[in-house]
Amino acid sequence: MTTVFIAEKPAQAKSYAEAFSYSKKGDGFISCKDDSIIADEVIVTWAIGHLVALESPKSYYPDWQDDWEVWRDLSKLPIFPESFKYIVPKDKKTHFSKVKKVLKQADTIVWAGDIDREGSLISYLICQEAGVLNKPMKRLWVTDLLPKTIQNGIRELQPIEKSMLQAKEAQARQISDWLVGMNASPLYAKTLQGLGIYANVSIGRVMTPTLFMIYQRELAIRNFKKETYYEIEADFKHTNGTYRGKSIASKKFDTQIDAEMFIASQSDTEGKIIDASIKQEKTLSPRLYKLKTLQQKMNTTRKLSAAATLELLQSLYDKKFLSYPRTDVQYISSGNFEQLKNKLADYAAFLDFPVSEFSNLMPNKRYVDDKKVAEHYANIPTEKIPTSSEWAKLSEDEKAVYLEVLKATLAMFMPPYEYEQTTIMTQAGSLQFKTTGNVPKINGWKDLITTNSEKSEQKLLPKVSVQDAVEDNVMPVTKETKAPSKYTEATLLTAMETAGKDIDEEELAKALATVKGIGTAATRASIIEKLKTKDANDQAYIKIVSNKIELEAKSFALCKAVSVEKLLSSAEMTGSWELFLEKIGTGEKNQETFITGIKQFIVSLISKVPDDLAKLDFSEEEQLLGGKVVVTTLPPCPKCQGDLKSTRKAISCLSCDFIVWGTIAKKELPERAIIDLLEKSETGFIKGFKSKSGKPFGAYLYLKDDFTVGFDFGD
Repeated sequence: MTTVFIAEKPAQAKSYAEAFSYSKKGDGFISCKDDSIIADEVIVTWAIGHLVALESPKSYYPDWQDDWEVWRDLSKLPIFPESFKYIVPKDKKTHFSKVKKVLKQADTIVWAGDIDREGSLISYLICQEAGVLNKPMKRLWVTDLLPKTIQNGIRELQPIEKSMLQAKEAQARQISDWLVGMNASPLYAKTLQGLGIYANVSIGRVMTPTLFMIYQRELAIRNFKKETYYEIEADFKHTNGTYRGKSIASKKFDTQIDAEMFIASQSDTEGKIIDASIKQEKTLSPRLYKLKTLQQKMNTTRKLSAAATLELLQSLYDKKFLSYPRTDVQYISSGNFEQLKNKLADYAAFLDFPVSEFSNLMPNKRYVDDKKVAEHYANIPTEKIPTSSEWAKLSEDEKAVYLEVLKATLAMFMPPYEYEQTTIMTQAGSLQFKTTGNVPKINGWKDLITTNSEKSEQKLLPKVSVQDAVEDNVMPVTKETKAPSKYTEATLLTAMETAGKDIDEEELAKALATVKGIGTAATRASIIEKLKTKDANDQAYIKIVSNKIELEAKSFALCKAVSVEKLLSSAEMTGSWELFLEKIGTGEKNQETFITGIKQFIVSLISKVPDDLAKLDFSEEEQLLGGKVVVTTLPPCPKCQGDLKSTRKAISCLSCDFIVWGTIAKKELPERAIIDLLEKSETGFIKGFKSKSGKPFGAYLYLKDDFTVGFDFGD
């Protein structure tokens, strides 16, 4: 009997093979054998990410010249294939043929990719395109790549049913994203072009509401008007020292005179202490890391992007130092706790930290909860600790991520941080003032990790007693309202996760809370990266400046356009869709119903968007995009002989879809070249174009048979 394991990546396949006592490399696979793990002959093969992809629109419409037909003619919308086709990209066909060959030989197939819905989809589509979905299948479910973990996982292979539902969920997500992108993107782009907005805009199920959140924050900042107000505070002088208190009345005053009159109206008697208390307080170490919280930490401390942190986690996972990276859980199991406890001496030695400090050896519900650990658990170190030579080979960022996870994990074995919390209540006239301060007593876990709040906590107050007299100086204190802060990637991740909190409809807010906002822990980083990616015109949606997110020019036009359509601009669409997708993954819902709903939504968009956008004023957004193609005299349109218009970024026809962009391949065309294209259908030789990789080149431009612009490289 032959069992074939499908890993997601070559490195993962190599780790699986290393768990067997015998392995031999083949062409696109590794033969393995170890009767103590599994009696069958084992072949481990691997994908290279997504080996199988959805076909492009042209494959469904043979009469189309190319995939850009719909961008030239919106009457071709909607694009609704009767059934969806898949294709193996050209650069992956050779490897796919090798994978298919070994799958055909299999008696049993084991999906062994990443343990999430996208990992299941990769295995499912490979089996579908290889024609082997009818074969017996199992699922390998491991959360780290240590040999012992893999061996136990192979001995306890899981039924395929749950992963099959996961794959169906991911496939529904994939198809819905395809439908929205292929229909809504040209619809908005072409409609905006007709209104003078020439920018490459696209619509994404998660990307667009994420961008809109950034846009809303930007508008809030721009529209913010600072307001000054006044609160009452007092400085007190006691025989043992001085301190300041804040009035416990929440009253705020619009002017300083109002505040001073209020103070004057209170009886002017000597101040006195009316209450003084000291409480012994303690706090446990922060919760264990999940993907989002670690991404936030690294963005704050090292200015790493969410995608970069995920990549570092993946690298440390592949090297077997950390557990599965794409987790949305901050708990571990009791079994995980015992494994970590047994390695405390080794971890302590690695950190050169006294092992005696790890005295808190009983599991705490704050970190350990078997009921909250199902498929995944928190980001924690594995039993494999880097050797000196392995540590030296890690990048500085890899080291920082590993130490962050290691220390956060070990901190739960340390005593709590203990401090005295002092509260003084002072009476001044008829006003009461509150003063608080914390004094550290036992550092506990803070000897291992530090937080940003130590300085504010160490506020020493004088020793006082009730009825002690104090000199008081009651005064108005000027305060100012603060504008909202620009998003960082750290705060944007939280906004994406908690997007439902701003929604009025109670039921929908609950739905969003269930699926944790928009996107998933595994996909939010990639969405942010898409927003940062520049298009062919060197335009992105956002950029990072001093770790803060700034909107690029085209974002303002797109966000104003989608603001009319609530399901595209808010978290509601993504939240409700994610909830439905999640139910496909549990078997409560099906793909067909979901995709039908998406199609109905798209039909509604096509009917409404042109009229809705025509009512909006885009003059400000047009100005933001800047630049203007200057052509003194315009000939007739070469395609239909209609009138041409010169607008920002392009020359376009008032009667048909003909257009010539003012900038092509990052080269701003001279007026003479544009006139030659319009009158002669070709230009002279032009230097200064740049390829996608940034390499300069020269070429002639000409109008092709379909009246789009092409490059001619001559001889």
